Amino acid sequence: MTISIPVSRKVVQVSVFACVPAALQHQQVRANVAAGDNAAERAALCSIIEVAGNRAKLHDQKPTFDTELQGIMELNMKAAEDTWLTEFRSPENPTMARDTNKHPLPQNRGWANQWPHRERAASKLPDPASHAERRKHYKLDVLSEQQQKNVRAAVARLEEAFAEATGTEKAAALSDIMDDTTLQKKINQGVYGMDTEPASNFANYKPFNNQPARNRETNCGTANTAGKATNLFGALFFLCAGDATNNGDAGKACKADARASSTWNPSTTPAPSGSDMETVRKLCNREGETKLTAADPNNRIATIANLVKRGTSASHIGKFLETNCNGLQANGMCVTYTGITDKTGDIRKAVPWPQKLAHTAEKLRKHEVGVRHLQAVKRSLKAKYNLAQEKEYLQLSAPAEAPAGTSGAEAEKPQEKTTAAQQTCDKYKSNKITCESTDKCKWKGKECKDSSFLASKKLALMAAAFVSIL
Repeated sequence: MTISIPVSRKVVQVSVFACVPAALQHQQVRANVAAGDNAAERAALCSIIEVAGNRAKLHDQKPTFDTELQGIMELNMKAAEDTWLTEFRSPENPTMARDTNKHPLPQNRGWANQWPHRERAASKLPDPASHAERRKHYKLDVLSEQQQKNVRAAVARLEEAFAEATGTEKAAALSDIMDDTTLQKKINQGVYGMDTEPASNFANYKPFNNQPARNRETNCGTANTAGKATNLFGALFFLCAGDATNNGDAGKACKADARASSTWNPSTTPAPSGSDMETVRKLCNREGETKLTAADPNNRIATIANLVKRGTSASHIGKFLETNCNGLQANGMCVTYTGITDKTGDIRKAVPWPQKLAHTAEKLRKHEVGVRHLQAVKRSLKAKYNLAQEKEYLQLSAPAEAPAGTSGAEAEKPQEKTTAAQQTCDKYKSNKITCESTDKCKWKGKECKDSSFLASKKLALMAAAFVSIL
């Protein structure tokens, strides 16, 4: 034992503190997995489990054309001549609808897609009262024969426009359209490797690619050997589940205030029980619904990708200390993936479950493009349908035929008629009451105008607008 002197005390003191960092460093290397070490990874993986099951819904739903399509088909049927309507009446009894099983509708006129819609629109034709009521609804009952001919021609063009838009264009867009069920199946395949989310007992779920090993190291992976987590839930289980052999805070690695401990002992029972797996899944929120756009799964995958710890020969998700991912002291609690290193590899392509989820995001993107296309078609068709129901449009008539030649004076021109009528209305330009009580005059703003001129002008604008959208 040496004599303590101030100088040596100072030296000893310096020597002691110089050893502290080395001791702490050695302790850190040998430390067990600590509580909360995998909290960020758990949150990222759970963000996708959150939208698994049947909790994901499409943000952009497929638009339907049924209201507009059936309206146009019905208008076409109600305006049609009796010879056309006969196609839809029973040959045995004209007051009954045609039995298309006994008497199929003709299919050889290039209208294969329209016949079912026409048949549906004609379902009430045999009933005279119903037929009359619908003709009155469309204001067809007040039209002259010439006006009805014009309506038939215009509505026939409109029906063809609907058939084209709801046929070829719709079919092209529909090829990329999904429904909620399809979206949910695709997400569940990435999360569980199944079309549906397992119940709490995890019946029919095959953990670890249905090849569980008798030690955690082989299941989870080593420094350069891949683990068996081929779906997202398998990865979460390896990051969070305690077992009968590890120690310390391994069961709290994913959430410091919740222990995901279990009696799972791979050496005797390679596959964990349903109860063990449900304990881990309860670390995730599985309540409520989420309306997904293509950006949502892409953002969630990107968060996971940024948590991957890349090594020289493999990469890990979760706490990796050294050697392997078996949760024991100085090793780690993680899952290993090969094909991704600090120099190469995209998790969206190299790992099966992110690859499936990225594919789902791409399908969502195509779905959204298809929906936008169908919405544009629907807006166009709705504008045409609404215009076809305008009273002013339905009352448009063709120019009157020129009378047979006579030896009298030249027929009065429309412009001359308008001028004469306007001269009459001009007499009451300062008296609104007298103006409105005079035939063919109408008060507009602060003037008395020829009402026939105003109506003709409005009809011309309506006709031009309709032609422009056909």
